[in-house]
Amino acid sequence: MYDMTAAGQSNQDTLLRRIQLDWLYNVEYKGLVSSPNYAQAEGRPVVCIWGIHAIESQDNYRYATVDVTIELIQWFRNRGYYVIGGVPDDEFWRTDGGRHARGREMYSSVDMISPWYIGRNVPNRVLGGVNLLTNGMNFCRTTQRSWADNQPIAFMPTLWPGFAWTNMGNVGSPNREARDAGQWIWTLVQGFFSRDTHNQIHNIYLAMFDEYDEATAWMKAGRDYFDIPINQYFLTLAADGTWLSSDYYLRVAKTIGTILKNRGPGAVNIGPLNQYDNGSSSIVPHSLGPVFWRNSFERRTGRLRIGEGNYLQIHHLPLDVGVPHGQAGTPLHVTVSGPFTVNRSMPANNATTDNYNPPSTTLGMVYGTARSGNSAFRLAGTRDAGESALYRYRIANTRIKIESGMCLSYWINATGLGENVMVDLLLDDGAHVSVSATAQDTGSPQGGWQQRTLTIPDSLIDRYITAVIVAYMDSESATGTNGFAALIDDIVIDK
Repeated sequence: MYDMTAAGQSNQDTLLRRIQLDWLYNVEYKGLVSSPNYAQAEGRPVVCIWGIHAIESQDNYRYATVDVTIELIQWFRNRGYYVIGGVPDDEFWRTDGGRHARGREMYSSVDMISPWYIGRNVPNRVLGGVNLLTNGMNFCRTTQRSWADNQPIAFMPTLWPGFAWTNMGNVGSPNREARDAGQWIWTLVQGFFSRDTHNQIHNIYLAMFDEYDEATAWMKAGRDYFDIPINQYFLTLAADGTWLSSDYYLRVAKTIGTILKNRGPGAVNIGPLNQYDNGSSSIVPHSLGPVFWRNSFERRTGRLRIGEGNYLQIHHLPLDVGVPHGQAGTPLHVTVSGPFTVNRSMPANNATTDNYNPPSTTLGMVYGTARSGNSAFRLAGTRDAGESALYRYRIANTRIKIESGMCLSYWINATGLGENVMVDLLLDDGAHVSVSATAQDTGSPQGGWQQRTLTIPDSLIDRYITAVIVAYMDSESATGTNGFAALIDDIVIDK
């Protein structure tokens, strides 16, 4: 692939000759296209020219001219190559709107068109309204390639897992298109296949494999607070509230490839992603281990660029798995101290102010006292009179299949009856792991951090952990009221 971004700033004759010489010497002469591992289509080696562009406007300096691009495409075709055109023009099929007179000729001279949908308004522009997807497919289907037995131009849409330019200092929100554990991807995949009535989509371009600056990378990335530097903001895979292994999006990509290869002709309505009670759903486990879930309750401050040279400090950005779900079940002889901290919403893409300050609360995520980082989870209240006591607070939904040797560990710092605070796991049959096993600790958690470790019994193998819970639990009899408080930090489920 040749990325032609900024190619318009070069002398066009020099540009053309340099690309041709580069290909002859660095690709053909070295035998790369003769390798059995080199991409082939219709029996020809593949080359992509990304950035074929026909709009004669202020943006045209970014790409090579239409005349030079046509000459380059024909040069590759004459040498026996299958040429893909990467197209940044949303509506490349049009001839108006200031487009070059040879623009349609240029788009019609490639073997495959791959339109660039990254950062576009998908619901309104790609899949609906302007209908970029359908109009693009229609152009390709109705344009024949005389040099390829009059077959239509092939069509390869782009698919990306999320988007945020702020990692490289550009304008926009730090998590503009949230990945939502793959649900954003699935919106596009379902939209692509359901609209492909003529069975044109046989390839999908996964953009971009390694593009961390735009937060579109599919390759392994930082999972949570423990994986990233602490002196600046980095978007992590856990930022949307679901803990994911570093290879999660590679496994999602593999699932998409399998669906693409196995689907029949015509439009296909594929099932949802990770909807566990739906038999048609595609299931991609959030992690295959050895770490299956963890949380240190961290947040991060970042910069939001709102114009050239203008930045806004924004606070309490999601980073680790949050506390979104709240009280689970009916309390028994326990009264908590007040409302829990809730997650803040992501700042708007066009935000110009941020007056947010972390809330001063006694429950949920609290700041300034933690085992690691700057925050921990706090459960506090009173143990009321009565036989036994129980309070549960769900801090995350999960879907973890129990395997042999799997452990739960966490750190606790307690006062008063707070040593009865614990981390528990909800199973898919409604039972809790605490019924089957008791955590071992390294000493009293009173006044200092102590670790507790629980080995999940083999009797629970193949059951699913569906939630992580912080609970107060005792089996005593009380006649008065007593206070309790405990901090929880660094919860890990691993093997």
